Parts: sequence; C-alpha cells; structure tokens
Amino acid sequence: ELEVNRLQQEGTSIVGAGVETTKSTLTLATFYILKNPKVLQRLRKELKQVFPDPNKPPELSELEQLPFLTAIIRESLRLSNGVAQRLPRVSRTPIQYSTYTIPPGFPISMSAYVQHRDERIFPSSKTFNPDRWIDPTQERHLSRYLVSFSKGTRMCLGVNLAWAEMYIGLATVFRRVELELFETESDAVDMAREYFVPLPKRGTKGVRVLVK
Repeated sequence: ELEVNRLQQEGTSIVGAGVETTKSTLTLATFYILKNPKVLQRLRKELKQVFPDPNKPPELSELEQLPFLTAIIRESLRLSNGVAQRLPRVSRTPIQYSTYTIPPGFPISMSAYVQHRDERIFPSSKTFNPDRWIDPTQERHLSRYLVSFSKGTRMCLGVNLAWAEMYIGLATVFRRVELELFETESDAVDMAREYFVPLPKRGTKGVRVLVK
C-alpha cells in the first residue's frame, strides 16, 4: 500500500479528480458569465443581496440559497461534464433492465457527455442557459440526469467540497472583480479531446480576461 508506484497513482488521482474537474467547471462558468451580459448583471444583482460588502463574504450556507448562482453552477457542470470517459460498473449478480438481463461480471458504463447533451432532456443542449434550472420542479427533474459527479454509492467523494469551491469561488470573483473577456471564444471551453477529463482543441490559449 505504501509502495512508491501506488502512492504516485493515488497522488495523480487526487490531483485529477480534485483539481482538474473543478478548475474546468469554474473556467467554463467564467467564460459564459462574461460572454452573456444579462447573466452577469443578474448574478451581480443577486450577489449584492447577501454580499453587500465585498470585503465581508457571506457564509457558504447563504450562497447555497441563491437560485441564480446555483443555476449557473448546475448549467456549468452540465456543459463541463466533470469526467468525459465512461466509468464502468460491474455487478456480481444479474441485473434485469427492461427486457434485458445483464449477466454478472459484465461491465456497464455510460457517457456523461452524451447524456448532458440529450435534446430530449436538455433542449438546446449546446446553449448555456441557467434558466432551465430555476423552476424548482424542473430543477428536480433535470437533476436526475446531471451526472457530473456520477450517481449512487460510488459517486465522487469530493462532491460537497467541489460545490463549496464553486459557490465561494464564483461569488467572490464576480462580487469583487470587474472582468472582461480578451480574445476568447467558445472553442477555449468546448470539449474537442478526451483524456479522461474533457479538453479543448489543441492550440487554444484558454479563457483569457482583462481585469478592469
């Protein structure tokens, strides 16, 4: 358990799962917030209600009650995917799915990328639209299909930490700092390659901003 190779693998897993995924979601969120002036305006208006003094941030529990900030995070998770690669699961017993019997030991997997862009569930799926999450009934329905952290007993262990990072990070940045996109288009955040996590096309310089 303490062999160098095993520790290297564990370290890589922690960095990849705990840093890269949240970073890409925050990057994508920042791009689309700045790309859509109405979204930016609504977010800042909402933040000022619980964050009137930029130097006195509110508690996480207060940020979690903000519907538009929460909707932005959910929509960013949907488009950033978390993990792009299929995550197989293996059952030791037979599974009956509709008319199909899945035998024990047979790997089952799905694609978050494909599910998050299913037009039957998320109309205009390629469009960044936080409003699809605003209605509580619709939000509960859509959340069933949001699998950025996977689902069930083997879902991401860091889900609560990731949500906290996104709430605090986005709220703090957009309450305290005036930003403007600089020579950045959607190809800086759109998935073009899959290396376990989604990556944009080669050659992109990433999301670049000007601090006003």
